[in-house]
Amino acid sequence: MDVTVQNEGTIFLFHLHTDAAREWVGEYVPDPAWFGESLAVEHRYARDLAQGMLDDGLVLELSLPQRKANRTCEGIGGQVGGNGLCCSCSKVLGSQEETCER
Repeated sequence: MDVTVQNEGTIFLFHLHTDAAREWVGEYVPDPAWFGESLAVEHRYARDLAQGMLDDGLVLELSLPQRKANRTCEGIGGQVGGNGLCCSCSKVLGSQEETCER
């Protein structure tokens, strides 16, 4: 695994574990913001950054925060955690009105 991506709400932390990941950031991220040894990325850029890493062959792992479930996925009745994932099918649900299709 080259990178662990950690969702912290308004920012994502990209923990770079390999030289390949650090070299990729050095080449493609013009003005990196660091939080300790992790790359800090605004949530609106995190998906594209992760996709670029994947497209170039880096291996990523997503680390989701452990939050109490506060919504229900209407499609199959699974709870939806604070991270917006249906606990039963892992679909990302953006709002309380969005439902799981399974």
